[in-house]
Amino acid sequence: MVEELGCLKELRGALKICKLEQVRDREEAEKAELSGKRMNKLVFEWSDDEGNSSVNSEDVLEGLQPHPDIRSLTIEGYGGENFSSWILQLNNLTVLRLKGCSKLRQLPTLGCLPRLKILVMIGMPNVKCIGNEFYSSRDSAGVLFPALQILTLYMDGLEEWMVPGGEVVAVFPCLEELNIDHCGKLKSIPICRLSSLVEFKINVCDELRYLSGEFHGFTSLRVLSIWGCLKLASIPSVQHCTALVELIIYGCGELISIPGDFRDLNSLKKLIVSGCKLGALPSGLQCCASLEELSIIDWSQLIHSNDFQELSSLRRLLIRGCDKLISIDWHGLRQLPSLVFLEITACPNLSDIPGDDWLGGLTQLQELIIGGFSEMEAFPVGVLNSFQHLNLSGSLKSLSIYGWDKLKSVPHQLQHRTALEDLSICGFSGEGFEEALPEWMANLSSLRFLWIGDCKNLKYMPSSTAIQRLSKLKQLSIWGCPHLKENCTKENSSEWPKISHILEIYREGKRV
Repeated sequence: MVEELGCLKELRGALKICKLEQVRDREEAEKAELSGKRMNKLVFEWSDDEGNSSVNSEDVLEGLQPHPDIRSLTIEGYGGENFSSWILQLNNLTVLRLKGCSKLRQLPTLGCLPRLKILVMIGMPNVKCIGNEFYSSRDSAGVLFPALQILTLYMDGLEEWMVPGGEVVAVFPCLEELNIDHCGKLKSIPICRLSSLVEFKINVCDELRYLSGEFHGFTSLRVLSIWGCLKLASIPSVQHCTALVELIIYGCGELISIPGDFRDLNSLKKLIVSGCKLGALPSGLQCCASLEELSIIDWSQLIHSNDFQELSSLRRLLIRGCDKLISIDWHGLRQLPSLVFLEITACPNLSDIPGDDWLGGLTQLQELIIGGFSEMEAFPVGVLNSFQHLNLSGSLKSLSIYGWDKLKSVPHQLQHRTALEDLSICGFSGEGFEEALPEWMANLSSLRFLWIGDCKNLKYMPSSTAIQRLSKLKQLSIWGCPHLKENCTKENSSEWPKISHILEIYREGKRV
């Protein structure tokens, strides 16, 4: 029982108290005598807040008042509607976590805690607003949350987040990391001057439409990440975030622009934007000489992709699923000396692929993923012509080639890729596609991994003789190929004797 803790006069360090729903009242809780114990870390846990009255929970929490020197406090499953006032007295508190307080209606006043560095608030569905009471209990000038470095909100009931009123000198002056996660009802996020902020991450806020304010003064911001905000139509300009290293935006289907000029973002190394309505690359992107990774995925309005040639540090370029894309800066792409990874897939209207050796200058290229040009009658000649040059350098080790319904065979030019170690053949799903993989695959003498997927008409592997020549092949994976899968079973199948010697064989992701 909790009163037994009262006898442990010298108790120090960390303590977790569970099943607090079994504590009757404040009087019983006070018998633990926590206020006289110099603990560094405390965890209070209610296992079933639904089964307890809010009055009882509030009473018990009041009786669990810790020593004022407590450094870390976690309160989980608390069933009260209001918080204990003693939290205002914890001047040495550095870490506070509030989790699953399902009946809490108003956040405690925390802005004046002088040493609070980490604040995590998770799962409080009845807290609808972050208002003035969160920052301060009085309307006076001052610095709020003076030491806070990390703030994490995971609050599915939160609808409004307000900036503090009154004559406030500064809010969050030391904040380095801000995480807003699964706040599904929050429509806007206030952007105030956060000069110390290093990482700003927003995840799965379904109703979020805009960030109110500007990124002025965000001189330390290195990472801006926004995921799964389906209604977000715009973000403030990032052109003054001169320390920005990563800008990642995923699944923001209404986003139509990334405003501002990127020419001063000299530290930017990674730009990934997926699932949006952007019609053009950000202005000034070609001046980002430090950019190492650029991913353009599912841009529904992109028609032209230009200005690659100045991106001399670019190592990874990915262009995928841009249905309206008709042209790429092929001239600039040829001049990317640092490129080691290139993917251009699922862009059905891409029609200007050069017929010459446009990959020839990419002497460092190690991995190529290409195809899915469903409006073309055949695989682009320029791609096939480029394979020969790539073989001269020997740098290309991994190739994924994506077909489409109109293609009847795997391009025979692949047979010259003798340095390939990893080959994926995917998406040759037309009924006219060949029933057997070609014999020339035996020429791929360095091959270690072979992946075959979504080739619905494919029935057979190459001959036993051809497969035996692939002496380094250690893994074979087959998925989405119903006929081939059936023929590669261990029981009385035609293809199993050909492949049974291979160390690892997978069908539909399961090892055979």
